[in-house]
Amino acid sequence: CTNIVLKILINIGENMKPEIIEALALELTKSKLANKETTASDWVHTYQESHAEIEEVCDEGRVYQKPVAAGSRVF
Repeated sequence: CTNIVLKILINIGENMKPEIIEALALELTKSKLANKETTASDWVHTYQESHAEIEEVCDEGRVYQKPVAAGSRVF
C-alpha cells in the first residue's frame, strides 16, 4: 500500500527537490520500522534503502526534455 501512494506522490512532481525526497525517505523509514525493536544502525540502513527506492521511482517518472535552442526570432 505504501508503494502505491509513493508512486502517485512522486509522479506528480517530476523534478522533486532533494529536501522532499529526504522527507519522504524519512517517513517511509518510520513506517517500515514502526512497532519494532530497532538500533541506530537499523534506522540508518533502512533510511538508505528507502532513499534509494524513492530515487529509483523518481527516475522512472522523470521527464527529460531537450533544451530549447536559441535562434533567431521574428516579431
